[in-house]
Amino acid sequence: ELDGTSPQQYAEHHLARVGLLDEVSHRLHESASKLSGGQQQRLCLARTLANRPSIILMDEPCSAIDPVATERIEKLIAELRRDYTIIVVTHNLQQARRVSEQAILMVDGRIIEAGKTERQVNEALINLTQNTSYRKQLFDKMKSCSFTHNKETVLNAIQALLGRNGEDDGNIR
Repeated sequence: ELDGTSPQQYAEHHLARVGLLDEVSHRLHESASKLSGGQQQRLCLARTLANRPSIILMDEPCSAIDPVATERIEKLIAELRRDYTIIVVTHNLQQARRVSEQAILMVDGRIIEAGKTERQVNEALINLTQNTSYRKQLFDKMKSCSFTHNKETVLNAIQALLGRNGEDDGNIR
């Protein structure tokens, strides 16, 4: 269902929503491979939004794009999190701080800690860089964790973010 609009109007609406329509309106029928990395990321997001997801999973959404494009993607994530539950996978702790409210620290596919992003990121940065006993405790925790397959790890991470019963607690957006 396209809300009574033509496919062209529907596509243009979502391109505009991610700030891409003005940049590509004159070449809508060209290959997406001609777009910049940041534009390709926003196009992927427009396609996602057109499918009306309840949860958006973004895996390294700003890898291999320049700082200006990264800032645009991060601002878009901030805007969209008012309407969507968004899960961002990133190795960049600073980016996690900028785009999220809740964080899960994972090492080798294992959940080590979970909680409010600001606290988690601050503690992780301080402890991992300055506190050798914390690093030892972290690696001891890792050794005591049982191996979790990737799919199970992602499901556990989602469950931790949405609450143990799998329902959104209203605080995570």
